[in-house]
Amino acid sequence: MTGEPFSKRTQFDCPLPARKASNPELRSQIHVPLLPSTRDVVLNQARRRRIGTQSQKTHPRARAHRGDVQISMELARALHSGTVPDCRALDDALAREFDTSLSVFAKARRGGQAKCCFNYLLLDSRVTKRLPNDLSASCSPPGTGFATFVGAIFYVGKGSRSRPYQHFIQALDHLRCPRLKSNAKVKQILAVWKADCGVVSLHCFQSAAPLAALTREACIIDALGLSSLTNAKHGEVHGEAKHWKPAQRRNLGVHLLHRAFLIYLAEGERQLRPWDIN
Repeated sequence: MTGEPFSKRTQFDCPLPARKASNPELRSQIHVPLLPSTRDVVLNQARRRRIGTQSQKTHPRARAHRGDVQISMELARALHSGTVPDCRALDDALAREFDTSLSVFAKARRGGQAKCCFNYLLLDSRVTKRLPNDLSASCSPPGTGFATFVGAIFYVGKGSRSRPYQHFIQALDHLRCPRLKSNAKVKQILAVWKADCGVVSLHCFQSAAPLAALTREACIIDALGLSSLTNAKHGEVHGEAKHWKPAQRRNLGVHLLHRAFLIYLAEGERQLRPWDIN
């Protein structure tokens, strides 16, 4: 058969230069010619990418110096509506389960039976900007003040005695010898210090059994989302909390975060700088 070779390209696959995306932002995201057979699909994909980018920029926990983060739906709902879930019954059940006077097997459990543990949060003072001094934030319901508090948290821990200060000692060692291996938490502390600010170490939920403190830590991490923290891993859940629905644990985490926020407002902000660490 003679003549020009058969072309699979039909009239429906020819570019339409006259039918361009009307939105300049969409046009900037499209790097292929708009064909009649693919125009709607390409434009819809570009719109979804644009909407996703805008939602990340306007998200209450989006922080330029830490990149994009993702929080739980339960916490996002609380920040948006200003309503914090009431999980006092869950927290009371958690405390009762690990009460040494009620538990026969307390001595055999990890961490022993002494109620010597607490939870602590490390906050970036560049974000809080001495929030407790702002009376309007202190008197307002969960809203801007709570969102700022949540956005400043970069580490959640469980400890006893001087455990939180070990993080600062580790950062000091790295400050004196930069060749030492560091992690995201140490880098965050050093970044705060470099900005001539201090790190806030907030201790809460004192006199708790070790397993209760570990479970609270896990619930808070799940509520905040691991990607928004410098923690290396998710927390450990113990006891009956293992059988709770994930949404229940996240709701308890939001409840605990708000209680910590009230403690923070009541106690005020005390920043720790390099010269405050022995």
